[in-house]
Amino acid sequence: MPCMKPVPFLLSFFLLFSPAAFSQPVLTQKDFVLSKEGYPLFTKKQYIDVCKKDLGADKNSPEANAICECMVTRLDRRYTLKQIKAYEKHHETDAVIVLMKQDTLLAREFQQCYEAGSQANIFFPPAYARAFRDKMAERYLFEEKDSSQRERIEKYCDCAIRIMQKKKMTLKMLDELVDENALLSNEIRYNCGDILKTTANNTVWNAGMRNDISGPETDTVYVLQLQNSTKVKVKIGPLISAWTLDSGADDLLVSDSLVNKLMEMKLLSPQDFIGEGYYRVANDQPMQVKIYRLPQLQVGKFTLRNVILTANKDVRGYLLGKGFLNKFSRWTLDNRKEVLILEK
Repeated sequence: MPCMKPVPFLLSFFLLFSPAAFSQPVLTQKDFVLSKEGYPLFTKKQYIDVCKKDLGADKNSPEANAICECMVTRLDRRYTLKQIKAYEKHHETDAVIVLMKQDTLLAREFQQCYEAGSQANIFFPPAYARAFRDKMAERYLFEEKDSSQRERIEKYCDCAIRIMQKKKMTLKMLDELVDENALLSNEIRYNCGDILKTTANNTVWNAGMRNDISGPETDTVYVLQLQNSTKVKVKIGPLISAWTLDSGADDLLVSDSLVNKLMEMKLLSPQDFIGEGYYRVANDQPMQVKIYRLPQLQVGKFTLRNVILTANKDVRGYLLGKGFLNKFSRWTLDNRKEVLILEK
């Protein structure tokens, strides 16, 4: 996700030139932003107060202090009285404000001040955090192309931005949001839920999962070790196939042709269709799939019910993912004995 870099325009400059701005105790020259000739234009304190307000930051924020003080130094002795007077012809008391707004070099320097001051915590202004969160939600809604998922996506983005603010994100850490091997992106997915929908329900194990299993407390299932894959015999009705055990994948993944066959044999019905979503294979790359709730399947002496089945037309080998393994409280793959030990 690209970093949004706000250019802080100080929208409340008119306050600097209000009558109240000059009803202050006697100040020295160093307290003012000066013209190039040394003529006082407005106080540095007034500017910094307005700057913090426009940033939407707490008045004691160290990031806001650093940014606004940097901006003040860029303004001090920047403009000549001749430049200011030229703008006064058309803009009167707003001359300095308009001059600053039209100064493209100043805008770049202000941006540099912002980046330098916020590099240790880019989300310190609440307004920026909200804007980033809204952009994130907009992106996911565009990718999902399903307006019914808006509430789920909004909640995910609310949760994600809270974690980011708590972490005090740096610009470098933003790269971790799109790196699915990074601890930060996985922490967000763990706490907020995976934004890529694969199932209608959470398939993480819980004690109620045993209600979906018929059979003994424990069973030992023989497996086939073929090169770098482990094959398990799976039975759906009279159909028996060798599926690849993949603890890095999501649920069960099969081809569209197998789903069609299950439909023809009345082992799956249109009412079992849940919707569409994404499937994560072991390399964590998402694959768009159709999602079904398979009434039952058999592995060893166990019969499992309510198993999530996903399908894609390009699938060749069938996968037994975590949606299957997480039905069990414990599972162990014994490579030496070539068995899969499953416990309710």
